[in-house]
Amino acid sequence: MSRGPGRILPPTVRMGRICALPGAKRMQAAPFSASLPQAEDAVSWSVIKGLILIFSLPMFLQAFHYMIDAGPLYYLSKVWPVLAFPLGFWSLRGRLLLSQQTVYGLTLVYVAGVTPALSMLHFGNSVFDALATTAKIWPLTYYFSALGGLLLLKPGANRLRKSVLTLGAATFAAMWGLWFLVPHSSYASDTSVTKLFLFDYERGYRIYMPMIFGLLLMFFSARRALSALGAWAWWGPVIFGLFSLLVIYKQRTTITAAVLVLGLIVLRRLPRRVVVWVTGGAGILGLLAILAVTLGRGGQMETLATSLGSSLSVRLDSVSMAAGYLFTSPSSWIFGLGSTTRFSQVTLNDIFGSDLFYLADIGWLGVVFEYGAVGALLIALIYALGIRSALRRGPMVEGTPAGDFRHAVGDMILMVCVETAIYSPVFTPGIVATLMAFLIYLDGEIPSLDTKREAR
Repeated sequence: MSRGPGRILPPTVRMGRICALPGAKRMQAAPFSASLPQAEDAVSWSVIKGLILIFSLPMFLQAFHYMIDAGPLYYLSKVWPVLAFPLGFWSLRGRLLLSQQTVYGLTLVYVAGVTPALSMLHFGNSVFDALATTAKIWPLTYYFSALGGLLLLKPGANRLRKSVLTLGAATFAAMWGLWFLVPHSSYASDTSVTKLFLFDYERGYRIYMPMIFGLLLMFFSARRALSALGAWAWWGPVIFGLFSLLVIYKQRTTITAAVLVLGLIVLRRLPRRVVVWVTGGAGILGLLAILAVTLGRGGQMETLATSLGSSLSVRLDSVSMAAGYLFTSPSSWIFGLGSTTRFSQVTLNDIFGSDLFYLADIGWLGVVFEYGAVGALLIALIYALGIRSALRRGPMVEGTPAGDFRHAVGDMILMVCVETAIYSPVFTPGIVATLMAFLIYLDGEIPSLDTKREAR
């Protein structure tokens, strides 16, 4: 301030406060912020965050959860829900509960509290065995802990995208490296020996790689190929990924679901008239195929089942046994029966007299068997919330790298939901939970208590 030429006066201080300049907007403190590193430590802090992010992503997305071949990483994946649990409080600190968080919380209370008690009642499980049956559902906590980890690390959208895509490229590189380097003597038909190098007479040698990051790379690449003019090179990862799935992975359900989602990505970019014709033609061909099999002469259904492999007949037998046991009383299918572990004194294999009975093989019927219609409804609601978030546009512009990555995460949620037609939705529930946390973080949907006070 000046009072005449050449004179500068000190600022005026009133009642211990410095007055803001006229027209200046009042800045509000962030309700929840982490301390920033010092300038000289910024580079090292960024490297440390990147390494933590790269390491934790496969854990949250259950890449090694059933991979007994991974050794320490397999056991670490099993205890990761407990180790990462404190991060969930960081996601809730000073913040309002979202509707999704309420659903996740209610589901965890039911499946971890009510279901173990039912398993003790119906199967005579001990307290330890009953609680052990809940281990597969604990990755649902990743909705909270993965979001808390992201809020703590604060990676930018570009860093998160590059980390995921790097792991996707590493997936295919490792798959092909193992395919050429590992001798056939390392493959086995017994999944208790290996879950990675498998052999059966129907599909031959195959590598059951964790494909979550590879599929995310394929979905992102397909969207980039359709978004950027002249970006035909982005079809390379898509074609190479499908070729890898067909030649090495050979998991029919995953391949079918991936092709379906890729088809939906392409259809959404086509003119509406073309979409109607393609959809109608596919529907007519599907109906004709069903009629041809149903009205065909005897033995065609059996021939079809045989062509699909012995796994289909095993699943059909499991469905028949589970349904016969489940629907003996209304309370059984309403509230569920619980389950057993393979270490329990009496296992489900003992009860059904079959070594090939697994609840994970019969999809949603297995969920109703274990958790009842109530638990199945809660779990279905989690997947429905995932589909809703996946189909929403979000604040990121579609067609940009950030927008295409955001929608690729949604594509992965859709694919996991499609797979639940065959695979149990509680086989790897942490995938949907973590991807939901990704979408919330990328979309910035993290309301604080201050936001609610201002709304009032």
